[in-house]
Order: sequence, then structure tokens, then C-alpha cells
Amino acid sequence: MVAFWHYDLYPFVLGGHVTDGPDRHERVETREFGRGHRFQPFRMVSDDRGEELLAYLEQLERAHRDARDAFNQTWRNKVKKEFPELTAAR
Repeated sequence: MVAFWHYDLYPFVLGGHVTDGPDRHERVETREFGRGHRFQPFRMVSDDRGEELLAYLEQLERAHRDARDAFNQTWRNKVKKEFPELTAAR
């Protein structure tokens, strides 16, 4: 099984392959996060479907990172236009 739980940063959901649980509090441990790290999933799916969803989340994260990097570069370029001596604004 693969479990998915809420997260406070994009993509606002994390997931992993369940290795233990659910416990009495309905929390699970996952292969990806290791022993002692328990999460309360809002969804659990089969391994096959879970692999698809994990790959989709990775794809979204890559696209988000690329878009954020491009956005940041645009604004860095605006600063460098007026302050070319700023090496920190690469």
C-alpha cells in the first residue's frame, strides 16, 4: 500500500510505501521516511496506483521548481539591470 498525507508546502501532499501500520491512531510508517516517522494518511491506495500518484507528484514538483526558478531569474535580471555589480543577484 501507498499512503498519502497532508503537507504544508507544495505540492501540499506527501506519500510513501507503507511498512507498518496503521497503528491505533491510524498513523503509518513508510519506507521513504523510515522507522519512527508516522503520518496520518487521508488516502491509501494499491502499490500500482500509488506509484502512478507518486510519479505525478514528482512531475508536479519539477514543473513547480522550474517555474519558480524562471520567475526568480526574471526578477534577478531586473535587479542586475540597475545594479550589475551585485554578484549575489545571479
